[in-house]
Amino acid sequence: MDLRIQYLRKYVLWGGIALAALIFWPMHWMGFTLPKLFILHLILGVSCLLMLFDRQMWKARVLPLGMVLGYFCLQIIYSVFSPAPLVSFLGVSESLQGLLTQLMYLNVFLLALQISDEEKEWGFRIILAVNGVVVFYALLQALGLDPLLSAWDSEWFLGRVFSTLGHPNWLGVWLLLTFPLVLRIKKHRALWVTLQVGALVLTGSKAAFLGFAVFLLGM
Repeated sequence: MDLRIQYLRKYVLWGGIALAALIFWPMHWMGFTLPKLFILHLILGVSCLLMLFDRQMWKARVLPLGMVLGYFCLQIIYSVFSPAPLVSFLGVSESLQGLLTQLMYLNVFLLALQISDEEKEWGFRIILAVNGVVVFYALLQALGLDPLLSAWDSEWFLGRVFSTLGHPNWLGVWLLLTFPLVLRIKKHRALWVTLQVGALVLTGSKAAFLGFAVFLLGM
């Protein structure tokens, strides 16, 4: 039973991450943010519920888990007794960093404690596959071949691409974080690196450019 739960959690987690990166509704930025947050909350919550069946994980990490869970209990108490409970729960519309999102961070922490090296390699392959779709869609936008072109305000980002992430800066961060994984590709590495860098340039994100420069200096 434990082995089946582990496989189920793995597929739910990495499948959900892939779906969250790609899913969006063709409208303004909320059409990107809300579907992705919903999927992330759902898959992380389900994954952590499945993880609770692993007794050895809880026995091995009682102290750090207790400290982290204590912190988030305080977060819940603060939200309940807040003068604006709904805002505390959801967060302000610009950032959505309320209790709901904070609990998602807790789920990420708990899952990170349990992911094995073998599962990391499996997850990296999933992320690389998703990254290929993200880069391809960004290049379609740059070439004016986006099938959803009529749904976007083409002047909003001044021609900068945003792919499935909904904003050029978010896309720039995605491309920057996945770049080390692209460097691990053995077949046609030069092509993939060229496409990745090209998509990064097309975002026009200064923060991503700075991060990429720091990355190159650290290589």
